[in-house]
Amino acid sequence: VAGEFADLCKSDALKKAIQDDMKVQAKAGGLKGFENARGIHVHDELFSVENDLLTPTFKLKRPVAKRVFQKEIDAMYASGLGVVAGQTGLKQG
Repeated sequence: VAGEFADLCKSDALKKAIQDDMKVQAKAGGLKGFENARGIHVHDELFSVENDLLTPTFKLKRPVAKRVFQKEIDAMYASGLGVVAGQTGLKQG
């Protein structure tokens, strides 16, 4: 995949390559099916203290990250990635 970094982050081919590798690593690590990520979002900006996604000790600010990425989270759940035991339309809590 070639192009600018921001364009690469939006690439379905890149997402598929990452997810395929995650599946290989999950299998090698003995993870169960429910422990695997069903969807990912590749962001084109590094998480940092300056953009308020990390604390000064480089820990993720989860409430801030949830607020910043809520649109992407909702889109993943709406696409069917939140289907659990045959239930659709699950809300992320």
